Amino acid sequence: MTDRKPSKAKVYQEYLAALEKLNGERATPLLKVTRHKFESIIDKFDAFDTWDARNGRASALKHFGMVKRGINALSVGERIEIDFWNVDLMTLFVETGMWDILPPSYKAAAVGTRIWFVAAIDVATRYILAFKASTQPNAVTAAAAIRMIMSDKRHISDFVGAETPWVGVVQPRDIFSDNGSEFANALVEGVMRAAKITFNRPQAGNPKARPFIESLFHSIGPLIASYFAGRTFGSIAEKGDYNPEHQISLQVNEMIQLFTLAICDIYHNKQHSGLGGASPHNAWVRATQEHDIEFPSQDPDYMLHVFGTKFKRRIGQYGIPFMGIPYANEELHRQRTKFGQMEFEIKVDPENLEHIAVRGDKGWFVVENKVDIARNLSLAEWIVARHDLRTQHATEAEAGLAAMNRTINRLAESGRAAALRANLTPRNMTPEHYEALEAELFGPWIAVKSADTPALTQAFALPDDPLRNGSVSESRLIPDYHAERERDARKKKRAAAADNATAEIAAGEPVAEISDNYYEEY
Repeated sequence: MTDRKPSKAKVYQEYLAALEKLNGERATPLLKVTRHKFESIIDKFDAFDTWDARNGRASALKHFGMVKRGINALSVGERIEIDFWNVDLMTLFVETGMWDILPPSYKAAAVGTRIWFVAAIDVATRYILAFKASTQPNAVTAAAAIRMIMSDKRHISDFVGAETPWVGVVQPRDIFSDNGSEFANALVEGVMRAAKITFNRPQAGNPKARPFIESLFHSIGPLIASYFAGRTFGSIAEKGDYNPEHQISLQVNEMIQLFTLAICDIYHNKQHSGLGGASPHNAWVRATQEHDIEFPSQDPDYMLHVFGTKFKRRIGQYGIPFMGIPYANEELHRQRTKFGQMEFEIKVDPENLEHIAVRGDKGWFVVENKVDIARNLSLAEWIVARHDLRTQHATEAEAGLAAMNRTINRLAESGRAAALRANLTPRNMTPEHYEALEAELFGPWIAVKSADTPALTQAFALPDDPLRNGSVSESRLIPDYHAERERDARKKKRAAAADNATAEIAAGEPVAEISDNYYEEY
């Protein structure tokens, strides 16, 4: 990647000379990279950056602009590719030169540890619409990535401190993945059907059927690795040998934050060869401004039905309790009257505890909570608050909703709630995990309001938007507003005409005739 335009063979010979010189000064020599591996690394360099460095910016823009014009343009959301990719912690630390500073116990914990990432990319703009971590490929993480595609992610970019907001939100038309069990399962396919998304799984062993996501993983690895240079992960060397497994978990969380930050501020703003030298962020903004795109409904009921996690709960005197929160309404009371205290299937949205969905004799219906839990309270915040109360003071933990709300507000003030909502960890909860937590932390406890129950801090409330609340925008209300005013004017005119007619009759004067089409005219 220099204007000398050296061949791969020439660069490899220079590498061997530099390696021999360096090993002459080291007690433990570095191992040699084979020529095949060396050239495969070069082949993964970004095509635009390579051409730019060897031939100049003007030549790169001209060359890749022509390439872009030869590709059939796709609209935003028309084709989205999704796949899992793994990162070996030991390899990452070695490549970034950090391995030597790690304590021995930390090295032992890092060996064999891998983190899997699932990413979704919009082919038309090369914009990354989802990026989630997990300890292994699984259906829960895949479903969470699909939700990220359809959700506002600005709170995540704010949390990691990115200068470029993560603005990509779209209703997917077609999603392409491989044939892995993490995608071919009832959970993911159910989400696809509910969201009316076409799901495509090209034949196995053919990565060329999903070329864009494969290219992303090959290019983003070196990009992120170079971003680690100079980082000490909170002074790992100073942590010593204390609890290396716990420190691994903390550093993995920080690594995920750095990956997310690099995506927002580096990848999205980096010139892309497939966009003719434009950046994915600019391509996304331009595409959404110049063309109509389909945005997903942000109605909480819709997200609940599409992404809700299913459980079974028995109805009782408080309605249906979930994690100590009672849910009840008239329709649920009718179900109890008709069927008794039977077990019902419910759906819970982990991102919003405001309401649940219950399957009754006439299908699914929505039931709101009875303790005034507002929108945007996540299940993770509720669980952590309960855990904190249980560890701090067992008596206060049984006091009711007031202590829980105070603890949740402290989470928001300290920034822990922001971290929970961003969910930048490799741990994604399954229904079984939630069942175990409910039994351990909540048991028979039911939240009950009292006079001293404080209101929850709305730290993550988005600005008011008529579309988000399920109504039309103000511009579409204007014709209805004028029509209503015209109807009021007609009523007043008819009333005045009737009063005049009454006065004329009383005075013995002839009354003006009212045409047959009077009401049609007005």
